[in-house]
Amino acid sequence: MPFLNKWSIGMKHSNIAPELQTAHLQGVVTGHPRKQDGAKVVTSAIRGQRWGYVVTASGSYYQLGTVDLMYERLYPHARERLFRSLEEI
Repeated sequence: MPFLNKWSIGMKHSNIAPELQTAHLQGVVTGHPRKQDGAKVVTSAIRGQRWGYVVTASGSYYQLGTVDLMYERLYPHARERLFRSLEEI
């Protein structure tokens, strides 16, 4: 399963109303079947969680490593907040 470090949550569609935007993960990936280790990635929309992994709209499962330091400063306890907000699928 892909492992994402220095991750944060972002929105893909900056030109549409905020309530219509979809959240995604961005960060540095290792173990991805189609990306080189160390590549910066932006995932498809976050769909939910399963077995401690974040599941995206494409069906990928991501294990989360370290949170991006600036993101964690802005949003303390980012990992816990994310998982509390995600539906189990």
